[in-house]
Amino acid sequence: REESQAPAPEEAAQKAAPAAAPSQDMREVIVEMGNVRDAPSIEAEIKFRIQRGDTVRVTEQQGHWCAIELEDGRSGWAHHTLLSRSEGTHENKGEPRGESPLKEIRAIRPIHTKADETGVIFELNGYYPPKTRVLDGGHPRLVCDFPNTRINGDIPRTMALKNGFIERIRIGIHEEPHPKVRVVMDFKPGRDYTVEQLFYKKENYYTLMVKPRK
Repeated sequence: REESQAPAPEEAAQKAAPAAAPSQDMREVIVEMGNVRDAPSIEAEIKFRIQRGDTVRVTEQQGHWCAIELEDGRSGWAHHTLLSRSEGTHENKGEPRGESPLKEIRAIRPIHTKADETGVIFELNGYYPPKTRVLDGGHPRLVCDFPNTRINGDIPRTMALKNGFIERIRIGIHEEPHPKVRVVMDFKPGRDYTVEQLFYKKENYYTLMVKPRK
């Protein structure tokens, strides 16, 4: 007859060890609408969309892409700028353990000075000045693009200004052709403006000051 063999110590330990708990990296969608793709690439096919307030579980991260799962079983890849920060970030540093810092716009604050200048302060988490350009015409505006950057979900997507030369600030999240946060400042029409850019490295404040051209 066949003799039963006792399992090796390693096998017994493996059988006795409890199964690893699933990842509980839960995050919230912070954009109005975002694409979930079937691979970690901007060129991958879109499987479905997620919207602000949805909660997802991040199971893996590759570069700027997160593998996510929803409660209804759907899964795919979402760009990190669509999601809130991981709860496992370094305190006061805003960066995941073992990874490079994530660019983030933490606050946007309009200001109006006594010298009749209008400004916008961007509170960032590092030295990340945007790419800017002024679009002239009947509706002049200033466009600021922050590549590969997330934005604090508490920042409103539209801000109307009562004083100064900026009528409103509009914020959009763009995935294609390259992920970015775009901030557009609509100026009051009928005047020429000059724009001064300042960066305060100690505070990580990027500031735009707008005044009429003399």
